[in-house]
Amino acid sequence: MATVARASTASADVSNAKVASQVVGLTAGEALEAGAPCHVESDGLVYLSAAGESVQGFAAAARNTGEAITLIGAGARFNHAASGLTAGDVFGLGATAGALDDSPAAGNEYAFAINATDIMCFRLVP
Repeated sequence: MATVARASTASADVSNAKVASQVVGLTAGEALEAGAPCHVESDGLVYLSAAGESVQGFAAAARNTGEAITLIGAGARFNHAASGLTAGDVFGLGATAGALDDSPAAGNEYAFAINATDIMCFRLVP
């Protein structure tokens, strides 16, 4: 598995995010990058997800620990990479928290490439 590089300018597609499911009023439990897969832990804070953990949404924007964060769900589109993605490729969680890998195990798929730079979240696991 190879980690998919996230661009420093990664961001949510605002027009698309308006129609995707959202969870608002959350607080970051650690630094989060836009487009990172995340989950809410028992302390009520949002953390980056790694293999074996749930994905309850993708961070709508980059946030520091303690800042308000919105998670966006299935149907969310993100400008994720500077280049290099192949349309149709499927991504899932790997060992690195908050990162997507390009060879996910079956049942561990959460997003796919729309083009060379954009991904779409298609699945969440609470």
